Amino acid sequence: MNCHLLFRFDANADIGFGHAMRCLAVIEALLSSNVGISVLAKALPQFLQASLKQKQVQLIHLPAESTKTDELAYCAKLIKQLGGKLIFLDGYQFDQDYRQQLAQLPVKIATFDDLNELEDLHADFIINAMPAADQLGYQLSAQGEGLFGLTYSVLRKEFLTIDTKSLADKTHLLINFGGSDIGSLTLLVLQKLVISAPRELLASVVVVTGAGCKNTNEIDELTKQYGMKHIHQCQHMAQLLNNTRLALTAPGAIVYELAYCRVPSVFLIVAENQVLSAKCHQNYGWCDVFDGREIKQVNVAVDRVLTLWQSFDELEGMYNKTESLVDGKGAERIAQSIMGV
Repeated sequence: MNCHLLFRFDANADIGFGHAMRCLAVIEALLSSNVGISVLAKALPQFLQASLKQKQVQLIHLPAESTKTDELAYCAKLIKQLGGKLIFLDGYQFDQDYRQQLAQLPVKIATFDDLNELEDLHADFIINAMPAADQLGYQLSAQGEGLFGLTYSVLRKEFLTIDTKSLADKTHLLINFGGSDIGSLTLLVLQKLVISAPRELLASVVVVTGAGCKNTNEIDELTKQYGMKHIHQCQHMAQLLNNTRLALTAPGAIVYELAYCRVPSVFLIVAENQVLSAKCHQNYGWCDVFDGREIKQVNVAVDRVLTLWQSFDELEGMYNKTESLVDGKGAERIAQSIMGV
């Protein structure tokens, strides 16, 4: 099929990078097809722009001050110019009115969604990898297709080349709260760890921060002081997760990467849209979930990490429950479905 696909997403410190990263996984899966791909964005950090350029994906900048009307008119113009057959949306800024107007254009619509909070997504393909996604009551047209459940978990290609290590061969305790750390938990968690954790545990800590993190200098100073490792804008996340024995993180897009790399995890929720997904994964037994918006829960989560780190048997039980949860073929399945339009 020779056609053009348009992706519309943003990424910055306020909205995080998860929407962009899961779209990137689908883009990678599409690159082997006979298809043109463009990304339309108002805001993207430099590292994502560079990634798209390296993949020879056209990036089209949308003025930050563009109104909804301006953007829809521009989408219509692009679809006509490029011969676009499908537009792929990911972001909470695209409300029902926006989607309804977009659906009037001569193009199919695919969208990632997390909670089905809108009455109608006006989409031909709705993708939600949450285990209970098929129970959220999505409204599908007669021709619509729901791509629901862990089968559609998306992973970037760097993850698909690793050979998963045994738990005994994993050495890191990972601390990561997404590309922007919107709950400002990284420094807080580290401050609690250095008070409570033995030095030998701190030597195993790897802290990952992203381009949107606002206090990286303080984090860097603290990690150096206590012999921890700090990686800013990690370029080898798959390798790092494959070496991680236990993770303390927010349950965003990284959830599926952790499950695939078989990493027992303690999740600190930082946004309401993470609650349902995190609890679904907790039911599988490979992770524990706490509310990072409550300081008492943060303390409990740090204590849980310290307990788990000392209990190889309990960690191994969690590790064993990750087996076959995520098979790494979700992005490929999505690409195959939307290429059938």
